[in-house]
Amino acid sequence: MKRLSGILVLLLILSLVPFALVGCGQKQDSSQGAPAPENKKVVNLGIIQLVEHPSLDAARQGFLDILQENGYQEGDNLKVVFKNAQADMSIAQSIAQQFAQDSPDLILAIATPAAQAMAQATQEIPILITAVTDPVGAKLAESLERPGKNVTGTSDYFSVKEQILLLKEIVPHGTRIGLMY
Repeated sequence: MKRLSGILVLLLILSLVPFALVGCGQKQDSSQGAPAPENKKVVNLGIIQLVEHPSLDAARQGFLDILQENGYQEGDNLKVVFKNAQADMSIAQSIAQQFAQDSPDLILAIATPAAQAMAQATQEIPILITAVTDPVGAKLAESLERPGKNVTGTSDYFSVKEQILLLKEIVPHGTRIGLMY
């Protein structure tokens, strides 16, 4: 199960990278494998996270690692401002308002309440979301296929029906299911 969660975190991180890199003005340098900045434009990234938690921390760090692997170096062409709401919605709203006022190039919102606070604070700044189970139900997107707003990202929802179908495929003659939570 731990390996599966690690794989899921990796897939989440890899699915966010294209969104972060769109429109950042990078040109591929075939000799190095990582994008070479055309100029020294600094990308300002704001990160709002609901609370410290191993899976949320891993999502944030994985995103930053992938940015670094793709030529974005903090202190060189990337400025990161990280804020943690400490599981307090009033703090999350204050952070969101501050980010809206500061107007970074991109915001990464980690967890549903942080994403909701950020989406309420700005309709102009691009917002990436992660660790959000139901973006449509949380009113962050019109649909998963076409978010329709300045918010996009990944959902950590896994269909129970699809899991049961997969389990039946893997163990067709199984009669008991154990669930560790």
